[in-house]
Amino acid sequence: MIDILDMMQRAHLPLLAVAIVAGLGVAAASRDLGKRLLGVCVAALAGVTELAVLTRHDPALASGALAACVMVLGGAAQGVALLVRVREDFGGVDAGGLRVAELNDDRAERGE
Repeated sequence: MIDILDMMQRAHLPLLAVAIVAGLGVAAASRDLGKRLLGVCVAALAGVTELAVLTRHDPALASGALAACVMVLGGAAQGVALLVRVREDFGGVDAGGLRVAELNDDRAERGE
């Protein structure tokens, strides 16, 4: 008899990995904070689902892996907070526009 968890692992893990990468890609590429948070939530949901499948609902293994996930998400939250802070310091421009903001600051200092 085929074990249903083995089937889930074989079928869903690649799809969940794609969902994680897509969610993080949306979070990284978006300029809107709401879309970034949505991308991180999609990636986190896929990660938790993948964690449940991989650990086969073993509480000891799942708790250790979940603690590691929480630490990683905490680091990601700090990174997002840093990006928001950088955007506020440079007048609301995104990371790609930092050079433009620096040039504008230089022109303002020279009185141009």
